[in-house]
Amino acid sequence: MDQRLLDAVKTAIDPDQSGDIRLEVTATIKEIAFTVDQIAASTTLSWTFDLCYVNVVTKENNTYCIEVSISGWKVVGYEKDKIDTSITSDYYETLYSLLDNYSPLYRESFGQAVIEQLNQIKDTDSEQQ
Repeated sequence: MDQRLLDAVKTAIDPDQSGDIRLEVTATIKEIAFTVDQIAASTTLSWTFDLCYVNVVTKENNTYCIEVSISGWKVVGYEKDKIDTSITSDYYETLYSLLDNYSPLYRESFGQAVIEQLNQIKDTDSEQQ
């Protein structure tokens, strides 16, 4: 199994650590890259202490522009770097919960990674006994 995948499953983010949303966004992008086809910070939309935008292309080939703010993660567009003000969507506490609702293949990929990580821990425990 890819070590990056294992590290991503193990890693947890503490967004209250500094209050800088950019830190959470950067860490989250690295953590879930294996569960989507593409993910990157927007290069044309805001990237500030308290407001960021992320572009995601899911394994289903759906594109989302996602706003990240103190309110949470929210789909604001269906094209990279494009905000569609007519979209009404909910805020999610994490990108994980947002993608869980928008991408069944994300859910499957992440679930499989968790199972593999648990099996690895189980195997390590068995070897030590």
